[in-house]
Amino acid sequence: MPQDRSLLEERDRQKVRYLARRIASNIAPTIVEVKPATVMKLSNRRGKVFELWDELGKALFAGSHLGYFELKRSDRGAIIFFFSYRRLNEILNHKKIREFLRFLGYGSASEPENVLRRLKKKI
Repeated sequence: MPQDRSLLEERDRQKVRYLARRIASNIAPTIVEVKPATVMKLSNRRGKVFELWDELGKALFAGSHLGYFELKRSDRGAIIFFFSYRRLNEILNHKKIREFLRFLGYGSASEPENVLRRLKKKI
């Protein structure tokens, strides 16, 4: 029985590593804060990434300097907006950016979550 448990734990670690590598290879500029955000589509077409995301995504980003926001979801996949909290806040605090967002109908929202919720409604 203990051997079965360690085998399950190793499979879980492998799943986490696989998901982390797939995401990291796509959002690397956001991880190192060169870009404030990256949009990524997750599906099960190759490697069941969408399924793994549902299972492990929240834990993968817990305590991270990165956040994520699900823009769209279907039974076949999801479109996820990954972002650096610091960089996105920095950008949203620029006067010209706030004016532009207000012009586009985002109101005076400068909090990333509020802007992203509004964006989700527009998609």
